Amino acid sequence: MLLLLLMISEVCHVIIHTGVLCRLYLPSEIKIKHNKWYFILDLLSAIICFMYVGNVYIFPIQLGHTIGHLFYIYGWNTNRYASRIQYWSSYEYTGKIITPDFFLTIFDIFTHGCLVYQLLLTFQ
Repeated sequence: MLLLLLMISEVCHVIIHTGVLCRLYLPSEIKIKHNKWYFILDLLSAIICFMYVGNVYIFPIQLGHTIGHLFYIYGWNTNRYASRIQYWSSYEYTGKIITPDFFLTIFDIFTHGCLVYQLLLTFQ
């Protein structure tokens, strides 16, 4: 049951992040600022998945993901970088699409994708 919940959670993170990356799902900036819990759930889901699969080869990826999310969570309403990614992820954003936040989102999708793959391997 835990494996199924983790799989659903990670697949949902991949879908949501891909929607933001491709500009298909863009919540308002105010909604993002009030959804700090999503970043917390994103982080906890990835940590629990990593602990479940325990693959040392994805440890550096997971470590980068964890450090990045802790940085954003810690400075959610005060940090310049957290504010920047909140704005970039919103429908109010009108600047360039290819920014550092674009690549951070790709890294986030990659991290969750690796965890989905590792979870699929445990089904065998």
